[in-house]
Amino acid sequence: MHKREIALGLAAVASMVAAFMLRQQLSEERALTAQLRAQISATATPPERAAPAVESTRDASPRPAQEALVAAVTPPAAVLNATGRKEDWQTRQRQLLKDPRYVAALRDQRRLTYRLRRDNAMRLFGFSQETADAIVDLDIDSEMQMMTFDQASSGDDMRRQYEALQRAHDAKMLALLGQDRFDRWQSYMETRGTRMQVDRFRTQLSGVDALRDDQVEPLITALDAEQQQMQTDVEEYRGSLNWEGDTTESSSRFRTRQLEIIQAAHKRMLASAGSILSTSQNQRLAEMLKADLEQRATQERMESLRQKVGADSDGVN
Repeated sequence: MHKREIALGLAAVASMVAAFMLRQQLSEERALTAQLRAQISATATPPERAAPAVESTRDASPRPAQEALVAAVTPPAAVLNATGRKEDWQTRQRQLLKDPRYVAALRDQRRLTYRLRRDNAMRLFGFSQETADAIVDLDIDSEMQMMTFDQASSGDDMRRQYEALQRAHDAKMLALLGQDRFDRWQSYMETRGTRMQVDRFRTQLSGVDALRDDQVEPLITALDAEQQQMQTDVEEYRGSLNWEGDTTESSSRFRTRQLEIIQAAHKRMLASAGSILSTSQNQRLAEMLKADLEQRATQERMESLRQKVGADSDGVN
């Protein structure tokens, strides 16, 4: 939970915009979460323990704070299809959280998801196993509290709930780590999305192009600055649009402009990385970013068609 992310995202707490560059990396976590929730929601019998997540070389949950909130209170599509309305799912979820068996299974699942965050706490920061476990447990506690938020609340009420939860989380983390270690951990967590991006890039390189250890942190710093600017630009443009009434036109304009913002950010990333990477390494980064943008553009086309089909269906009815 980080103040910079919260400042960018709380105004659009119901939106997943700020996490658009992380969706591909989050797929493993969401699939695992959906599997567990679908299993439990589909039956009244005690849930089984979730299967371990697929092993990965990165933290499987590097999402910003507002993304954590959205994920915690938004039903997976598979569950929503099985249970009906979103409100029904939320009521069901709050009921399940009163069941110690469900809570235990959910905690086990989240610990598996966060296992690499735990490993990094020990490997990168020298935290003890007990401290690393406590960090993960505090994050899980906050997620589970988010799940109890009343979605019928106003935006202001939701923001107040979230800010109170964030303050409580930070106070507990500070008491656990002390000021110096708390500050260092916060800095790490604020860049974990970019760290994942660099980690993914690193796995694509080999031979003479292999990323050296001394290139990693400077590259993370350079790319993260552009990621933050990109998120700010997206949020500012989103806030400039009219979202009252029929939002079809605003949605279309937003999707188009969002892709332009991403493309501009990618150009800045390559320019910033130019002094850190070799020419061939920078070319490989350009290829990865281009593929990411193409994937995003495809997703936006699919979403546009989905909305059009939905509008046409409403007109027929």
